[in-house]
Amino acid sequence: MQTTKDLFNNYRIVPATKSRRTERGDLITEFTERVNAERGDYKPLSLSYVAFLLSHLNVTDLYILLNKCNDSKSFSALFWYHVKPKK
Repeated sequence: MQTTKDLFNNYRIVPATKSRRTERGDLITEFTERVNAERGDYKPLSLSYVAFLLSHLNVTDLYILLNKCNDSKSFSALFWYHVKPKK
């Protein structure tokens, strides 16, 4: 009878080669990093919170919003203006 060590001696774990990076994920990461850079002493926003805020936008709208925010004086001010619902 073989021991467990003998059975699994030649067993290797091969790391997964697939990456879960997506275009949408890259955009959300960009928004999160830029907004957190301007937040100062406040607690940084998580990726999941920003993803929730931007969940109603598709990828093309995210590119439009990113270009608008990049062209403005304050990235985070314009970001919050477009993301928060109007009363």
